[in-house]
Amino acid sequence: MLIDADESDWRLHCEVLELARQLVLAGCRFFVCFGRKSEIVHDLLDDILIEENLLEVVTTFHDEESARDVMSFFLGSTPSEFIDRLVFVNDMNRWELVINSVRF
Repeated sequence: MLIDADESDWRLHCEVLELARQLVLAGCRFFVCFGRKSEIVHDLLDDILIEENLLEVVTTFHDEESARDVMSFFLGSTPSEFIDRLVFVNDMNRWELVINSVRF
């Protein structure tokens, strides 16, 4: 799962973290956090993983890379056994351009 945490007034964190908790419990094992608030989101995700004793789940944060670089990392680094990918964003128009510019 890629989470866009670039919004300066990122207010949906409770909802995102509840969704992340549900995804972890459903088997999601790879989270990529992007943007200015990505380290905060990453740390909150790690707290959930520690609570649930799911220390094998991978979390990364990318607060200084471009959206395109993070999307390339997300698509290229997702382990091959992870078929489905989920991108959680605030502005799909912005990310649609990024997604379309990255080819694998």
